[in-house]
Order: sequence, then C-alpha cells, then structure tokens
Amino acid sequence: MRRFYWAILLVAEVWLSCQLALEPVDVFRVAYRREERRAALKAQSESPSVATQAALQDELHRAARHVQIRQFTAAAVIFGALVVLDVFCIYGWKHVAKRPVSA
Repeated sequence: MRRFYWAILLVAEVWLSCQLALEPVDVFRVAYRREERRAALKAQSESPSVATQAALQDELHRAARHVQIRQFTAAAVIFGALVVLDVFCIYGWKHVAKRPVSA
C-alpha cells in the first residue's frame, strides 16, 4: 500500500510540475533568433517559394525547440524541488515527530 501512495505522490508532482512550467507559447514572440525569423518571414512574404518556406519553417522550429528545452528544464527543476521537499517532510515526520518533547 505504501508503494501505491508513493506512485500517486510522484504522479501528482509530475502533473503539477508540467502544469506550472509548460504553457502555450507564440513562437513569433520569442526573443530567441527574432531577427532571423523576421528576415525569413519577410523573404517568404516578398517572394514565396519552397526555399523561403523551408527557411521560415526552420526558424519556427528552432524557436519552438528553444522554448521546449526551457520549459522542460523548468519542469525538471520544479519536480526535483518537490521531491527534495518530500524527502525532508518524510524524514521530519518519521524522525523528529517521534522524539519526546522535553520541557
């Protein structure tokens, strides 16, 4: 039964970490490689071709990948902090709470 509680706790922490860190993002507003993305969009609008479309898609993919890495890193940090907090709370509950209170 104890393993079941640990599994529920870890699933809840993964869910909370993802909810806090992973948000929808507009890749056109990301600061990473903004000038390159703007140039690719301008080239696509001025002369649409397969090459300019591929360049624009590449820039959008790079921006999305940058945001994904940043968000997954934040989720991992939040999850790690929650696990460390769990360990401290369980240690305190098992060891500190059992000591008799001395006056």
